[in-house]
Amino acid sequence: MLYRIGILAFALLWAGADPQPEKSLQDTLLAQETKLIEAIKKKDLRTLRTMLSAQVYSITPDDGKETARESLRKLHSATIESYEVTDVKAIPLGKEAGILTYTFTWSGKIGRKKIPPTTVYATSSWLKVDGEWKSKLYQETPFHTSPK
Repeated sequence: MLYRIGILAFALLWAGADPQPEKSLQDTLLAQETKLIEAIKKKDLRTLRTMLSAQVYSITPDDGKETARESLRKLHSATIESYEVTDVKAIPLGKEAGILTYTFTWSGKIGRKKIPPTTVYATSSWLKVDGEWKSKLYQETPFHTSPK
């Protein structure tokens, strides 16, 4: 009888156990975004082309709205020396789409011009296409501290 109670208790515990959690959307999108940033830093065109949607756009204060082709043409002149991603939040748009918002601080060079640490609010949208996450839109807004 004690043996049956032990088996029953184990079965009940096992049935009520939480399944292994799937990777959260935020973790997934942050991993994709980090891979994309690293590809930009390394000027890895092959990786960038596989990660960018055919109709991807970036919108930045300096360059306005650009297609991937326009952005990739400028890649050789930009150098990311260091960066930090903080305040990450994900917004699900169904099982296979989401928006990632974060604060992005980077420093480096554009051409010969040294860029001191610069912070922007970044937003990127991602869509899963044929099992692969693709970047659809990237937008950044300058970070300004409000006067006190």
